[in-house]
Amino acid sequence: MSDQDLIYKIVGEKVTNIKKIPFGVSNVNFLVNDKFVVRIKKEKEHFYSYRHEKEILHKTSTLYLSEIVKYLDKDGNKVSEYIQNSHIYSGKNDEIIMAAKMLKKLHQSPVKTRIKFKPFKRYSYYKNNSNGDFFPHEDAVLKATHKLYRKYNLVICHNDVVDNNLLYTKNKSYLIDYEFAGKNIFLFDLASFISENNIKNEKKIKLFLNTYDFPLTNIRELNIMIMFLNLLWYYWSLERFNKTKLNIYQTIANVKKRNIKDDINHINKTKFF
Repeated sequence: MSDQDLIYKIVGEKVTNIKKIPFGVSNVNFLVNDKFVVRIKKEKEHFYSYRHEKEILHKTSTLYLSEIVKYLDKDGNKVSEYIQNSHIYSGKNDEIIMAAKMLKKLHQSPVKTRIKFKPFKRYSYYKNNSNGDFFPHEDAVLKATHKLYRKYNLVICHNDVVDNNLLYTKNKSYLIDYEFAGKNIFLFDLASFISENNIKNEKKIKLFLNTYDFPLTNIRELNIMIMFLNLLWYYWSLERFNKTKLNIYQTIANVKKRNIKDDINHINKTKFF
């Protein structure tokens, strides 16, 4: 079935206008009738479950963080209400503040679920199916990250706080797309926002952490998590490239590999471990 035929099938009304939205890695997104965003899932990630995404969306709906989802099928295809006059995260200070507040609200919510992100299981699967390099600091990073998971409780997390999943209008901010959502430690989302959006400016990082009320004395823990995420998503992107042969995943892997080399240089200079 073509994308257009699928859109006609799932929108539930006459389709008069379709525009492709230039965002998404494993998905293709369309603006339909200037009021719906249709996500067509092209590549199914090994750990993805539409049931899990549907449950998280339902249970977090009272937090009013996400867009309004009208439809989600077993193939991961989704129809959401289009947020008029919105833009993705662009690095402005007010956007950083709103992102920190949204994550804090999500992490402190009373939402209960059995769905877990399972970072170490993912790490092992991605690595074993990636044909990627081994790095000299990996064992130390894994050991330190395991300690963090013994220290902190699991809370509901988004787990993919990249710019395309942060939308802003004049009066409101949104955290969208819950494909990776599940229980995790809060540090994962904080590290995700900083590392996935390539935030290097110390003032912006401090603004984000201070707004979240994260103690700067614990910055070492955050750096450990960022190192772990660089490894995790490096192996993920190579695993995805091996399965799909899409160049976007190779591009992501190259970015993560550069970050990993920076991590190794930092460790060697500072005797981090």
